[in-house]
Amino acid sequence: MDREERLAKRRAHREAHREEINANQRAYYQRNKGRYVLYNRKYIKAHPEIVRLQNRRYGQKHREERRVYLQGYMRSLKLETFEHYGGVYCLCCREARLEFLTLDHIAGDGAKHKRALGLSSGGGYSFYRKLKKAGFPPGLRVLCWNCNCALGQYGYCPHGNVKIESDKAVTTNGHKSQHSLQLALLDEGKA
Repeated sequence: MDREERLAKRRAHREAHREEINANQRAYYQRNKGRYVLYNRKYIKAHPEIVRLQNRRYGQKHREERRVYLQGYMRSLKLETFEHYGGVYCLCCREARLEFLTLDHIAGDGAKHKRALGLSSGGGYSFYRKLKKAGFPPGLRVLCWNCNCALGQYGYCPHGNVKIESDKAVTTNGHKSQHSLQLALLDEGKA
């Protein structure tokens, strides 16, 4: 029997017993998963250039699949996060379009909270991932971008349905906004 015949016979056997062979391979992997993980970690450390090149090639080859998958994953993560923090609508004005919604720190301590989670700046999907990993800690609510910005800039929302739950008006850079200072002066009768 020559080489070609042996290969054809092997292929036919593999085709006829595909499910059984795959089940055996999955079971073997599960029994030896720790060894595979250790080996892969060592290989990645020892050959970072090769792994980087392989990842780049895979990314280029499967760009569209990855884009579609990541869009679905990020949307589901955002929905899951918003559902946990009160629903997929603004708690103030009831805006329900996902593109307009964001998370608001109830006490106005967003920068402090993000630093505690290990985020240097921004939010978005990395923030949602960290929240999920931390078990969705309390202190957040869902607002639309307009209501959230009004709270941050002026200390209140024009709709009048939400407010910052702390004793200070919080804005960007931790300073009171010009509008908040004007309101305070009006209250004191000095403006």
